[in-house]
Amino acid sequence: MPLNAQLANSSPELRKLVFSARDCVSVLRIVGRLSFLFTHEHFYTRYSAAKNIVDRLLNSVVFSNHNRLYHIEVPSILNEALVNIHSQLVGTLQASAYWLLQLSGEESEKQNDFVTLTTSLVNNCVEIIIAGDGGLYPRKVVKSAILCLLSIANSVRPKLLISLLSIQTLFNRVFSSVKPTPTESSDCKTMNSLTLVLECEDELLLVELVSKSLLLPWCNVNESQQEWHTRAQHHDTFIYKLTEPLQKSYNEVHKSDHVLKSLLQRNLPLLTHIVNAHSDSPTRSKQLLFHSISQSLDMMRLLMPNYLKEPEIGELFLVYFLAVFDVLRSLVQLQFIEQVVGVIFNVFSQQSVGNNDSMACSKLLDKFFKMLTLLVQQSASNLKTLIPGMLTLVLTQLSPFIMQSMVPDVLSCFFEFLYQFLFNNFKYFFKSNSLLYSINNAQSQPENVEHEAEFIQIMSHYGESFCQPDLNLFKQNLLALENLNFRLKLYHKSTFKKNLLRQFLCLFMQTFVLKSHNTLQDEITNVVYNMASVDFDYFYKNFIPHFLETYEGIDNHQKESLASNFIKNSARDLPSFSLNLQQFANDLRYYKICNTSWSQAQGLSSMGIVNPF
Repeated sequence: MPLNAQLANSSPELRKLVFSARDCVSVLRIVGRLSFLFTHEHFYTRYSAAKNIVDRLLNSVVFSNHNRLYHIEVPSILNEALVNIHSQLVGTLQASAYWLLQLSGEESEKQNDFVTLTTSLVNNCVEIIIAGDGGLYPRKVVKSAILCLLSIANSVRPKLLISLLSIQTLFNRVFSSVKPTPTESSDCKTMNSLTLVLECEDELLLVELVSKSLLLPWCNVNESQQEWHTRAQHHDTFIYKLTEPLQKSYNEVHKSDHVLKSLLQRNLPLLTHIVNAHSDSPTRSKQLLFHSISQSLDMMRLLMPNYLKEPEIGELFLVYFLAVFDVLRSLVQLQFIEQVVGVIFNVFSQQSVGNNDSMACSKLLDKFFKMLTLLVQQSASNLKTLIPGMLTLVLTQLSPFIMQSMVPDVLSCFFEFLYQFLFNNFKYFFKSNSLLYSINNAQSQPENVEHEAEFIQIMSHYGESFCQPDLNLFKQNLLALENLNFRLKLYHKSTFKKNLLRQFLCLFMQTFVLKSHNTLQDEITNVVYNMASVDFDYFYKNFIPHFLETYEGIDNHQKESLASNFIKNSARDLPSFSLNLQQFANDLRYYKICNTSWSQAQGLSSMGIVNPF
């Protein structure tokens, strides 16, 4: 029976208890939200009140830990309310982390208060986590305790944290709880790496807690007293313990494929989460992290070719290396990046993407393009050697499947890659990339263009995307083209003007007239204006007559009238151009309606755009 139905059918005394418990939870949330009133400039004037609140909350947590009232035989609706109170008590203490951080910088008596309060808070949270493994505490309370400790490790970062016996006990429990190598008959579907009774999400938070406690610099402690060497050793041990079963299985001569898959499904999410957790960590912490995972990095690189074709595990590999390249980009050797990317290139080149499961391939391609996007944004010259192979693979092997499958997430990542490739590697196509050259020399001598066929193919893919009904993709790519023109004068390039300008103008004029993307009318007007401004004479004298000539549904007299009116008002400033373009589109639609039956006119706005590419 739903809880609300139970409440409606319960006695008045029980309803009163449940409502009181819910009110208590609400008050605790409010107290947590108001914790900022005791920090910064209010710290000293409201110190006594803040300390009193934290003391009372700690006493309440101690009481809840000791009594665990939800283990008493009571109706389930009251049991849930009691669990929520316990969980919220810990959550409200979590909100006091910034007050504790400010307190940690104080001296004398206040420093003693900090040590006492922090020690009590940490000890009670650790008690919940360890005892929760035996089922003494509900998982909701255990998660609150983990999040509270994580806030202490993230924000307060006290030196005393890893010296506390309770924390050392917790760390040893985590180190010793790594699951052993599974057997052939064991279930490989579970993603848990620890024997602790935790949800996968809580397990990730727990390993993040261990890693950050060991690697983040202590607050209010000099660099010389950070004890980096000792902490690095502990973190190396931690990572080794997590990956030890995989390392042993990998080194076995007759290693089981089933066992390796199971271990990879356990280890890769954990390692990925640890790396991502340090995205905002200082350089020193990242250096120690990189040292800890170095051995596992080489092992994963060697294992990847065998499992990348398998969607579930292949996606885990790509997510892991994407995190490493992103967070630890300044530490990963370029040779290693080339090796990893080379393996991925080979796997995608050797198989036909379209022959595989569509959804599975989409997940892999999504992560793959995110990795490529990250790499093309790097300025390292050594990575430039990857560009030819990267572009060939994308344009010849992958783009046909992508443009045919039309999966929104993959399309978005694909075009984001193309945009970043053009933006960061424009000189791959145009060696002389100055606006002055484009304006002064475009008429006098041809521009030096390299890899022109690939450039035109990229632009053609952009053109195809504008023919699709996906409004988000249309807007993304429209802004991408405009930004490329603003930064790099894309529309002024000779090859663009010669091979692409008319097609793009034709496409955007159709879109504007048909109002197929009516919410983006202003953006479409701007892009038409910016393309027309490359050569207004060409736009008015050549393009408009050509556009009307190929436009169906209006007679020659109407075409001449439209062209005459539009060219007569050949405005060259944006406001006048916008009004002129709007009038032109309205007149064209009016003539079209006049020449067609009413039923056909009703479908005018839903007509498909003719692809000019």
